[in-house]
Amino acid sequence: MVVETPEIINLGKVIKIKPETLVDVMDVFQHCDPYLHRNDIIITPLLQPCQNIWKRYGNEALDKLGKFAEELMEYFK
Repeated sequence: MVVETPEIINLGKVIKIKPETLVDVMDVFQHCDPYLHRNDIIITPLLQPCQNIWKRYGNEALDKLGKFAEELMEYFK
């Protein structure tokens, strides 16, 4: 993900977060995904919260996650 990604721009507007911040968070989430095999080390206060979210939702069915994402989008309107 990069700052110019349309989904990043849209989400940033909805939740009132800078696209740069969202890109940073998405990068940290990549370290949580076991399928990406990221071996580089990062030091960020975002790592533990992202790991907690990944453990809670990372293995859910895509349709269930999509429904939850829609509910969250309604919350931010």
